[in-house]
Amino acid sequence: MAGRKNQKGVIGPITVLVSICLVASMLLAVTHQVTMHQVEQNRIEKAARARAAVMPEADSFSPAEELELMEGIRAVHIANNGTGYVITSEAKTSDGTITVMTALDQDGKVLRSRITEPSGAAFTQPPAGSALEKALQNCENLARIQFQEIKDKLAAPVSRAVYRPETAGRTAMAAEASRKIAAYGKEVRV
Repeated sequence: MAGRKNQKGVIGPITVLVSICLVASMLLAVTHQVTMHQVEQNRIEKAARARAAVMPEADSFSPAEELELMEGIRAVHIANNGTGYVITSEAKTSDGTITVMTALDQDGKVLRSRITEPSGAAFTQPPAGSALEKALQNCENLARIQFQEIKDKLAAPVSRAVYRPETAGRTAMAAEASRKIAAYGKEVRV
């Protein structure tokens, strides 16, 4: 008889705790559904502000959606006034992944780079000689290689049957450079 009383004494608190967990889970799910659109909108606006900061001479940007992005490249945006490109790339460090926006002019020269994630980074340029600086340089190199791919695609003739020996090796070279940079990025320690 004492065992049944003890069992009833345990079931009540368990039922209350399970009910609290279910209600809290439902409230979190509803909150997520309600705020999901606003969070995405804020992310898009933050990225637009970061692009404007890294390339202030551009009036606006359009995403280059038709491009095949290399490994490590998250996005390519083209300045609508023709001033250049902003390429978003990422590199792994021992503390996680950093995201970098790199502005390039029409000739592929790096104008500016900015670490955009982690968002808590207290600087846009890491200390000289640090592993984080090497990761930033990796991102800039990836951006340069992706830029060359963009230029090659824009310069390519409409007919894909035409062989152009002067650019034939660039894709293979870019892939090899990307592989080396990715391998080097895995070794970067912060």
